[in-house]
Amino acid sequence: MKTLILTTALVVLTAVTYAQKVSQNEQEKKSEVAKVKVAVYSNVNDQVTVIVMKQPEDKLNLKIRDDEGSLVYEKSLRKPENRKITFDIKSLPEGKYTFEVSKGREILYTNTMLKGSGSIALSK
Repeated sequence: MKTLILTTALVVLTAVTYAQKVSQNEQEKKSEVAKVKVAVYSNVNDQVTVIVMKQPEDKLNLKIRDDEGSLVYEKSLRKPENRKITFDIKSLPEGKYTFEVSKGREILYTNTMLKGSGSIALSK
């Protein structure tokens, strides 16, 4: 009987410890995402502006992909200051494009743009 109680206590303790560690990791990940703020908006004359506000030590990447997933544009954001990048998209064919801001392999932000004849529509 004592062995059963001891085994049950150890199983419960292990489960609680694991759950606390998972919860802590999730909170750290949410905190990391909260440190980076991204705004994407369209301008006149077929231009799109991306503003990335980040911590000075963050090393981020900005990527734009077409609807097939092919890389259209990539830029490293390694300088300590926030960045404002304006894209002239006149030369891009009509279609769907995805903006991604990532840190390493983790994607922190995505937004989709639809370019039509004479119009730009951004999601979010």
